[in-house]
Amino acid sequence: MTKNQKKPTVLSMGGVLPKKSKLPHTPTKTIVESQDVRPTRLKRPNLREHTKTGTQILKNLSRKPKRGFKFKISSTLSYIKDRIFYILIPLFIAGLYLFNINHFPPFRPSDAAVDYNSLSDITSVLFLPVKVCLFLLYKLHSDFQMNTRLLSAALMLISVFCFYKLLSSWVSWRMSVLATLLYSTSSWALFQVRQDESSAFMLAFIPVLLYLGQWFIRTDSRIARIFIAIALVQFIFIPGAIWFLLVSVILGAIYFGKNLPVGIFILPLLAVSATLAGYAWLIYVLSLDSISLFAKTAGLGIGGLPSLSIIKANIVELPSQLFYGGLNDSSMWLPTTPIIDWVSAVFLLAGFVYLYRSVVNPVRKTIMSLFFLLALVLIFINGALYISLLLPLVYIMMALGITYLTDRWLSIFPNNPLARAFGLALVFAIVFLVCAYHVERYFIGWPKTDDYHQIYKS
Repeated sequence: MTKNQKKPTVLSMGGVLPKKSKLPHTPTKTIVESQDVRPTRLKRPNLREHTKTGTQILKNLSRKPKRGFKFKISSTLSYIKDRIFYILIPLFIAGLYLFNINHFPPFRPSDAAVDYNSLSDITSVLFLPVKVCLFLLYKLHSDFQMNTRLLSAALMLISVFCFYKLLSSWVSWRMSVLATLLYSTSSWALFQVRQDESSAFMLAFIPVLLYLGQWFIRTDSRIARIFIAIALVQFIFIPGAIWFLLVSVILGAIYFGKNLPVGIFILPLLAVSATLAGYAWLIYVLSLDSISLFAKTAGLGIGGLPSLSIIKANIVELPSQLFYGGLNDSSMWLPTTPIIDWVSAVFLLAGFVYLYRSVVNPVRKTIMSLFFLLALVLIFINGALYISLLLPLVYIMMALGITYLTDRWLSIFPNNPLARAFGLALVFAIVFLVCAYHVERYFIGWPKTDDYHQIYKS
């Protein structure tokens, strides 16, 4: 303390003490300046005043904020965003897949040729997990045809969920919702839901693989990694799926191998080994053809590699099937209608422009390019049924295309709220019209054809 500074005085019960007091030092109590020395009791918050239900929040969207109330549009949008997909859209998609599923299209006698009422009815290793599921379902419900459609619908719902979760980490939630609606209501998806179980299993493969692979890299849970490993190994019985799995493992090791410790792969590898051992035992017990197992699961043709003339015909027919005339099989498609409509084709083209001309994650760019190449090769070898491996990639590119076109529109009008709202409303309207077109084509257009009546009514 310097000379110029005064020594502080202390307020005590006996008054103000001088700087140097000769009185003996006695303990004093400091006076509290406030008159109320009792601690104040905190009031319990009234939850009714501070919480609002979803109905109240939605009502406030159409009301002017009252004086003294701060209306937070960001919290309201967050509330809607967190619930619009998990409540409304899944109910709509599930209702679409289950609507009149036991009568439309009518069951044919050939659909019940194999009912898997015992394991001995399984005669092929292809799509083996689905056949085991049908055997278990048969023990609960003996209607094999209904079990097949219900299992296909469940697989498609899993595919739609993984598709949305994947896109929600790639693009905004609005664009991911729009792309999910396009994917789930596409005519191809609706046809596959009510066909055999193998088609839906193949269609679910790519979205599940991409989402679970991304989850495996990001999660810290051992149980989650074990679950992902067991789930992905089920798809090795899809012809050609093994190549997608190998590409995913190699790209994961290249891009993320340095950041992931080796120890996290021990338990997943043990789970994969145990699962494959169980399937190997089942193949041995059922005396299935295990010699040509790799040839069948590699997607190189069921009876071997096709001739060059067949491959050339598949290459020539693919663009027409996708964008012009569709498939000629009336039992699984509406003839003379394309699989991808022209509006979706514009979104697809914009997605390719966005992927290869914009700054995109190099991992996503690489994996999308390689997956497109693998899907095209398998279609050229095996035919149009393998379009189910290509279409999820197509709709992912559509999501990127919608994002690219929307961003371009918003960049032209950065400060014009009317133009921005008009652009977003236009995109939403176009997507809803495309969804309605595909649903109408399946539920209304297809049953009115003559081929449909010959196949299902005769």
